[in-house]
Amino acid sequence: MRTSKNFIFFCIFVWGSLSLFACTKKSDSTGSEQGAKIVNLAIWSNYVSPELLQEFTKKTGIQVQVSNYSSNEELLAKLQAGASGYDVVVPSDYMVFTLGKLSLMNPLDYSKIPNSKNIDP
Repeated sequence: MRTSKNFIFFCIFVWGSLSLFACTKKSDSTGSEQGAKIVNLAIWSNYVSPELLQEFTKKTGIQVQVSNYSSNEELLAKLQAGASGYDVVVPSDYMVFTLGKLSLMNPLDYSKIPNSKNIDP
């Protein structure tokens, strides 16, 4: 039952995030697109099990490329050093404020989130 809840939560999280950002298309060394969809996820170590990622890919066809970090400060250092290409980043609450003040986040484009009108202000 817990695995099922985790999978549902993960799917909602990634699908919601994908509504904010486009998936990266995988390309070969010549630069031609192969059509495989990939979402680049930066998340704490041990937050998502490999089995859950496999199940997500099996059900959606979207591959999740995971980059782990062990602290908010490590994530901040990576982003300040120029790490980019993440579709979804999962920091702790206080780091969201810091990333915003340092202009290391993009604002949400609500025109790409049609269901945002259903969120209680």
